[in-house]
Amino acid sequence: ERKQLAVRLDLPAAPAPADVDRDQLLSVLTNLLFNAIDATPPGGEVAIGVGVGPGAAPRVTVTDTGRGIDPAVA
Repeated sequence: ERKQLAVRLDLPAAPAPADVDRDQLLSVLTNLLFNAIDATPPGGEVAIGVGVGPGAAPRVTVTDTGRGIDPAVA
């Protein structure tokens, strides 16, 4: 199924090195992206960001413009 939505990448100017298991990271990112795409209505946006978190730890974020989890379900 195709859904019309925008994908935004917020990437640093230089690579952000990280000591991670490539396959596990790929699995996590794939799941987050599929969930974000599923939750985003047509015309919405999914954003992927890479940056540095507390203690200079690498940080990856995936956000979407979906309505979020119903508080009663959360």
